[in-house]
Amino acid sequence: MRKAVWLLAIVLLLGTGVIGIYNGVTEVTQGTNALQRSVTIAVFLYGLFGIAGGAGLALRRPWSLTLTIAWTVAVVYAASVASFAYGDPTFSRSETGAGVIGAFAATALIGALVVWTARSATRSSTGNSPNEIPERRAK
Repeated sequence: MRKAVWLLAIVLLLGTGVIGIYNGVTEVTQGTNALQRSVTIAVFLYGLFGIAGGAGLALRRPWSLTLTIAWTVAVVYAASVASFAYGDPTFSRSETGAGVIGAFAATALIGALVVWTARSATRSSTGNSPNEIPERRAK
């Protein structure tokens, strides 16, 4: 089960990474206001963080945790801001707030699970990263 979750996190990071870079590059000129342009930047960033973090997580590198956290922040920002930046930037409709909260909650939960997986996969049972040599204790 643990390995399946680890593999799912890698696929999610790499998959959103490829999509994020593609969309970030192809949609760079489509934003009509600052909020929409900031969403495109966030999408491109989660693409970069997703590919680098997914590769690091596949290799169980401790630095992949930092990239996974950065990926989560970019994904949460992009989803939350896009939910109103493209439809109702003034929040004139009551549903807009619910959409922002829903986008934030869903992506934050997914991000937290991916971060937890990255943390678990890059730590050994002694609390050290899998590539570190445990410190010797003085006797």
